[in-house]
Amino acid sequence: MNEITVPPVPDPFWGIVNGMPLKIRTMGATGGFGEGKTLLGLMIDPWRTLMLDIESSATTLNLPLKRHRVLYEEVQAGEGNQIPTPEEAFIWWRDCILEIEPGEYTVVVTDPINEIQSGAYDFVYRHPQLFGRTKGQYDKMTAMVWGDVKTYLEQLIGQLSKKIETFYYTLHLGQKWVGGKPVEGARGMKAKGSDVFRKMADVLFVLDRPVDPATGKQTDKPRGVCAGPIGKSRLSHADPVSGKILPILPPSVTGLDPAKIRQYVASPPDYARLKKDEKVQVQEMTEDDRLEVRREIAEAEREKEELMNDRIARADEARMRNTAARQDSSDQTAAEQAMAAVQEKAAVQNGTLTAALPTQVKQSETSVAAMQLNRGDRKSIIIDSAKKLWGRNARKNLEATLKNRGATKFDDLSDDQIIDVHTKIHAAILSKA
Repeated sequence: MNEITVPPVPDPFWGIVNGMPLKIRTMGATGGFGEGKTLLGLMIDPWRTLMLDIESSATTLNLPLKRHRVLYEEVQAGEGNQIPTPEEAFIWWRDCILEIEPGEYTVVVTDPINEIQSGAYDFVYRHPQLFGRTKGQYDKMTAMVWGDVKTYLEQLIGQLSKKIETFYYTLHLGQKWVGGKPVEGARGMKAKGSDVFRKMADVLFVLDRPVDPATGKQTDKPRGVCAGPIGKSRLSHADPVSGKILPILPPSVTGLDPAKIRQYVASPPDYARLKKDEKVQVQEMTEDDRLEVRREIAEAEREKEELMNDRIARADEARMRNTAARQDSSDQTAAEQAMAAVQEKAAVQNGTLTAALPTQVKQSETSVAAMQLNRGDRKSIIIDSAKKLWGRNARKNLEATLKNRGATKFDDLSDDQIIDVHTKIHAAILSKA
């Protein structure tokens, strides 16, 4: 096998704009199957790239990557089907991000990002205490959950951007359907679960590989559209004479690859004289398009209502469980009070009085019910936190933790011991982060 010569790191990495190095903190790409989304990110600087592969999509590309990590090879799924849940995928991805040392990589690629975003939502929703919230607050306000998800992901990407040059992600597109048929063209595609990462992107390309009319073959390199409704670009430079803010990339980039991006950084397009292949063809909305827009709005409202109803149902179930627990406690207390009344009557007849007994019994039963609820909540949080801290060794380390406290299962622990275990694991997670 021929030895590969590793080129030096480009300096500056993306180029110079108005005398300053251009920083592309986050870049994304979306498009249909086989359009070149994964390859675009891996070709930025493969020799110093970390690939976080969610679907094993880069295995067949055989590029000289510095490191290639695959979710399904590293995560021992907790579910019986051995498929990692979105939350497990997010925890793995987050831990991979936090492990990176400054200068270790120039590029980190995640392919695709869809499952990471949904997993981040699941993680935040299941651990409100880590974000200064309560489960009741999350159940009542879905927007609060999404706000914390967005903040958490921005913090992670912000930390990562201090260690690398560019974070690159791919994003799946979905197909729009009208009247039982797929909508053709660009209007027929929609981004799937992309809102948080799309907003963070400095540039997001929508890729396709059109057929060359002269040859009847697809182009070798994709065309990348960084204009709405899906694409975007915040890359710009200021004209030092007029003070105008001008885009660095044209709306459409033909033959897109990292070298082409660097060419535009060195020589931005003249928006007053854009070439034909730099423009995006404007499509007039048909009646079907208008119907599709109205359908999407109605679908979004329906999903929003269903999500809210689901949250309300969960809250109602929790209230019913708490009410049932209080009722059980009340029934037991009533029996104790009846017994106490008999004892009190006998005590009066004997000349001694213990009137405080019923109140003491009631307070005791209420306290026990509260402690039982807290034990269950803490047990669930401890198990989740242990997976986050120890990964596949969580079960073994938890068993050792219980054994050190003279227990073989959680139910053998006292309330103080459970609180102690929870506190120490949580502290270890914070110190690790």
